[in-house]
Amino acid sequence: MGLDMKTRKKICTRIFRRYQKAGKKGKAKILEEYTQTLGYNRDYLAYLLTNWGKTRYALSKGKPVKFVTKERRQKPCGGKKTCRPDKYHKAFVKALKAIWELFDFQCGKLLAPLIRGMLSSLVLEFKLSKELTALLKSVSPATIGRKLKNEKARYRLKGIRTTKSGSLLKTQIPIRVCFGRDQKRPGLFEVDTLSHYGARASGQFLQTLTLTDAGSGWTEERALLNNAHRWVKEQIARTKENVPFPMPGIDSDNGGEFINHQVLDWRVKNNVTFIRARPYRKNDNCFVEQKNGDVARKTVGYARFEDQDALNALAQVYKHVT
Repeated sequence: MGLDMKTRKKICTRIFRRYQKAGKKGKAKILEEYTQTLGYNRDYLAYLLTNWGKTRYALSKGKPVKFVTKERRQKPCGGKKTCRPDKYHKAFVKALKAIWELFDFQCGKLLAPLIRGMLSSLVLEFKLSKELTALLKSVSPATIGRKLKNEKARYRLKGIRTTKSGSLLKTQIPIRVCFGRDQKRPGLFEVDTLSHYGARASGQFLQTLTLTDAGSGWTEERALLNNAHRWVKEQIARTKENVPFPMPGIDSDNGGEFINHQVLDWRVKNNVTFIRARPYRKNDNCFVEQKNGDVARKTVGYARFEDQDALNALAQVYKHVT
């Protein structure tokens, strides 16, 4: 924990005279000593000590006026702009959290219509009062998002990017920007991997290979021990054998698990078209990206899986999902 503001002011009050009287080297030494102690930026501390204790004058109607800095008065109602009572109070937020967990942590835009559509059942389930029932009926998606902001931060385990670019073979794989009429038929699968690292993206952890047919929406989920080239190639080949229609092509991002010799050699031997998306354009693979969240994440969540037993269990789960 850093120093509180009161302690910082006491320290500045003791050292500002020494700083103002010191030469260039002396000032530099004081700044080096106290920037770490006070937790201030060096330039800001220099400005602060230079102007500490000085009085400012300005002319008003031809006369010098002395300006004295006083302590800032606290705004009423805890600093809020208005003193209106909080409509969505703590009891409402508590009930909203319970409903949010019941509906599997949906966002505000999805949770609001779910609440209104099942309000009568929720009243019986959570024994809601008339006041809370009326608030739940009128609450907007934006307000739900604001009230659940802190809870969402507690559950957020995502955000670490694990895709590593594979650049050596990119020139051999054409870029697909949009779908032609002949490509919007069943058979062209968008492929992507999903990492199950939990809150720690280090060491070895399981991956999910998602394959989504852009034409029909058919989705296959495959569990991988890691994103080694061999496992990715084998699962793509297995999917090609098991889907109920031909797989003439695959479409991937620029990750190294797809842009490699094993996958490229497999597609040449099996006469499969291989195209890729533009770098940093997730919308080019919008179908598989949507299934990553709607199928894989909603089924297994964001926990960390990292051994053979977890791989077998995940593979069993995906047998019932696809």
